[in-house]
Amino acid sequence: MTQPADASEVAWQHDEPRWRHERFGAIVVIDEPPMLAHVDQELASELGIPPSTLWSQPPTEVLTAPVEAHLTLTKRCNLACTHCYQESTPTSGASDLGFEDWLRRLDALAQARVFHVAIGGGEALTRADLLAIAEAARARSITPNLTTNGAFVTEAFARQAARLFGQINVSIDIMPPLRIFGADKATTGMSAATQLLRAGARVGLNLVVARANFDAIGEVVAWAAEAGMVEVELLRLKPAGRAQARYLEERLTRAQRERLFPLALELAQQYGIPVKLDCSAAPFVAFHAPDRERMELFAFASMWSVPKNPVGPARI
Repeated sequence: MTQPADASEVAWQHDEPRWRHERFGAIVVIDEPPMLAHVDQELASELGIPPSTLWSQPPTEVLTAPVEAHLTLTKRCNLACTHCYQESTPTSGASDLGFEDWLRRLDALAQARVFHVAIGGGEALTRADLLAIAEAARARSITPNLTTNGAFVTEAFARQAARLFGQINVSIDIMPPLRIFGADKATTGMSAATQLLRAGARVGLNLVVARANFDAIGEVVAWAAEAGMVEVELLRLKPAGRAQARYLEERLTRAQRERLFPLALELAQQYGIPVKLDCSAAPFVAFHAPDRERMELFAFASMWSVPKNPVGPARI
């Protein structure tokens, strides 16, 4: 076989690990165990990654492409939660892209050597072709991940999803019988998570944090850890879509905003599960003036976790 002019063209193969040249060296990704690492040129060479013309260019913090793309497959959702920034409803979705449209977009992402796609909605499971889209991503060496409210998860779906998706995050904002944001996502979400875990899927939990459920965060994290989930992500309520109507009344109080970051660290240590903060919570973290290294990490990872009996905080 003829060697390509720039050996970076060989990076996008189906075998693991996957990698992509950058000016600093390369980004290396594996799915099991999940890892995305930035390595310098020396280590890249030691790993068998061939040199690139990029390595002779001046350093820059700008990557050649994103590492992940977020795909809103549909605006349709079986629920109409008051916090939804997409304003999704059971009757939304008239403007959704078709299957072939998504294939073209996946082709473009593969050409750019994007490693992951985060699939959501709306509720992505309202699309009959969801698994076919995930299969198409896999065929292009892109790892698909999924966020769902769990209402349409069945044992048959769980078996297929466990094989296809790198991780599936289920949305649960409060434990039953309590309700928040106008819907009970917990009952179906807990059932879905149980089925997915039983099928061998890697499952996380998404929790939208607001004034009314702040004191219930610990109970949700405790359940997630006991169930065997891999992480909990705390998402900031955003003033978009339907959430605009009551945002000022439902957003975290100042005391809660100041408490959120320490609480995440404490819960991670108490229950032995990573507790993440989404990137929009950066001001809540910055308030505590963490060291430069931790703040720089926040820009990339948006999270820290603390294992049980740690020597010090573990960054993941």
